[in-house]
Parts: sequence; structure tokens; C-alpha cells
Amino acid sequence: MKHRIISTLFLFILVGIVHAGDVPAFKRQVIQIPISSPCWVQLSWKDINGDRLVDLMALVQRDNKAFIYIQNGSGFPSALVQSIELSEGTAWVTLYDINEHHGKEILISKSEGLVYLPQNNGVFEMEPQKLIEARQVFLNNPSPLVIEPNNWPDDMKNAIPVIFSDHTIIYKCDENYRLNVGRKIEHEFNNTMEKFNWNSWSVGSKKSDQILIRTTAQEKSKERDEQDPTEENEYIKKMFEQTKTKRQQDCFIEKRDINNDGNKDVILLHLQQDIDVKTNIIIFKRRRSGELPEKPDQILRCRGMPIIGDYPRPTYCKPFFDINNDGFSDIVFMEPEMIVSVSAL
Repeated sequence: MKHRIISTLFLFILVGIVHAGDVPAFKRQVIQIPISSPCWVQLSWKDINGDRLVDLMALVQRDNKAFIYIQNGSGFPSALVQSIELSEGTAWVTLYDINEHHGKEILISKSEGLVYLPQNNGVFEMEPQKLIEARQVFLNNPSPLVIEPNNWPDDMKNAIPVIFSDHTIIYKCDENYRLNVGRKIEHEFNNTMEKFNWNSWSVGSKKSDQILIRTTAQEKSKERDEQDPTEENEYIKKMFEQTKTKRQQDCFIEKRDINNDGNKDVILLHLQQDIDVKTNIIIFKRRRSGELPEKPDQILRCRGMPIIGDYPRPTYCKPFFDINNDGFSDIVFMEPEMIVSVSAL
């Protein structure tokens, strides 16, 4: 009998409501993403239709599908707005304002070059339009990725990479939607690739063969001079020591101004990966003196795992995103749920 697994990924959004001087309170919302089998899902949060609300594009890698969710005044709808099937050979996708149509387009990079799907009021056309024709070096069957060009350093913001065997050409789109050829980056050949360097692109079937195209790696050095929270707070230090001795548990530190008072607060993420994946968010609100309190200001016990992370054995986790575009960090989790048939068991 044929095995059948029906899976759904639930995103749990905890939207933060903050009053001056208070610890954030959160209200819960759920987005349901259909997937055919348990696999990694990448998320891109951007204003797609130009109404100043953050929308969602969820890329399901194994299914080669992108699901679009458009937020309205009362939050995200329970049903998706559009399902887009990506063709084989897609290496990466992104949301990018590439032509004069209102709103962003879906930019798709494949071995034959780059194409895009125009948008009309939050709905994308299914017939791709050619942007750049080029024979790019990708695997025969790459797992598509979401890239975020706006998050790259200033000199590379909104760059469009076209990858060849020994070099990459950078294109940029100007305010008149003209595509201009920018700099040429010679590839570096490395034995190993630094994991999750968001300022890089890579191609290759395994780590030893990967070509690393590095633009800069300076962003992570900004926090090196800051004090280590495990040294300035005994509670955090003990949590790290305890999780080191326990299987399927990890702790991560996120420094973030969670209440918008100008001070970087400390958030301790305690991830427990068992039959039921759970994450505790432990918030330490930094005082005006610059010191952390001895005990947490707030503890949130949540099901699921943060939206961004290196799974199943994570080296970092990030659950924060400003969903409602109000300047405050909201918390987003995802939780896969499976209905398994008797034959599959």
C-alpha cells in the first residue's frame, strides 16, 4: 500500500503590543502552509502589494512551490492568496521591484538566466518574463533558496548576481527600471564553506567543491566589543551550563531593542527538540543604567521553533520580525504537524 503523509506547517505569530515602559504583551495568530512532506520552508516578509503592510512569501523547497499570503487590516487571512509552482532548475527566488508595475515582482534565477513574474494587486502572473539570458552554473537539481538582497551591505544592496563558473557579474536596477551591469567578482575556491553567511552565494554539489562568492563578512564583527550576557547575568550563565549537559536542548542569545527605548535588551532562546518541539523565550529588559536585571522580565513558553535557524542541530535561532510594521519586534514560530497513515507506520 502506498505510503501517504499529509503535512501542514503552522506559523504561530505573536504580535507584540507595547506601551511606554512596559514589557511587551503578545496576541496569537496562525498561518497554515500546506506541504507534501516534512521539509524546510523559507520565508520572506515584505510589503508585496504596496499597502505598507508586511506580506508573506513561503517557499517550500522540496515541492518547488511558493505560497503568497497578503496581510489586510485585521492580519493575515486563513487561506493563501496564490500558489506558484517553480520550474526545475530554480536556484533562488526573491521579491524585487524590477519593472514599472505596481508592487514587487518575483525574481527567479535558473541555469538559463533570470526571469520574473509581474504582479497585479498582490497576484502574480504565471507566465515568466525574461530579464537576463545567461548560462549560470547551478546543480542539475538545486534546492531553491530565498535570498534577501536588501539585507546585504550598502555597496551590494539590491544586487542581482549572475553566476558563471569562475566569476559573478553584479547587476542593479536603477530608479527608472534600467538594468545596469555593475562589478565583477572573481570566485574564491575554498575547501570548506562558512555556514549561513548571508552575504555569500555558493554553487557546488558538496562542501569540498563549493565556490564561495564573498562580498563582505564584516557585519558580525559589530557586536564583538559588547559585553557577553553570560558574564553579566548569572541566570543566563546557568541556563547555558544546564543545556550543555542535556540532549536535544540548545540556548541562543539575541540582542535586540525589544521595547524601542534605545537600549539593547537580551533575549534568551531555549530550544527543546523532542517529540514536541518547544521554545522558551526569556526576556531581560536592559535598565537605563545599562545593567540587566537578575531575573527575567518575561518568559514566553511557545510550541514550535523560530522562523530562522539552522536545523535540526542549530547553531543560531532568530524568531523576531516586525510583522505589522509598527517599529516593534514581533515573534514568529513555525510548527510542522503531520497526519500519518497506518500504512506509512
